[in-house]
Amino acid sequence: SGLYLLFGPVNEVYLKNSLYFRLVGDSLLPGGIFFILLCIGFYLPDVYAQLLAIVGSIFCPIGVILLKVVYKFQPKWLQWLHNEHGDILDVLRSEIRQDPDWNNKINTQAELEAWVNEVREKRGLN
Repeated sequence: SGLYLLFGPVNEVYLKNSLYFRLVGDSLLPGGIFFILLCIGFYLPDVYAQLLAIVGSIFCPIGVILLKVVYKFQPKWLQWLHNEHGDILDVLRSEIRQDPDWNNKINTQAELEAWVNEVREKRGLN
């Protein structure tokens, strides 16, 4: 799921102005790695399984922090949106609240660009 959020198509989770969704989205990749480590631990002797669980429980939260703060862990389309249209992100978020069908307009990068231009024209922000 974390890889899909990062490399998949435009995803509405990142555009919603909700701390919960942003934290969940950023923790899916390290959380998935931690889950895989725990599953591997079931097939190891007890000492190694406990060591793997301890290492995973320490390094996965650190991984979330590093990915979010240091690496600016964001999909390419979201980086584009911040760089090209960062001035109207609040307007886009308010548009999300007003248009229940907004997420059907942003399934690809081209659709996202068209939606941003549509919002700019509609609000007179050209």
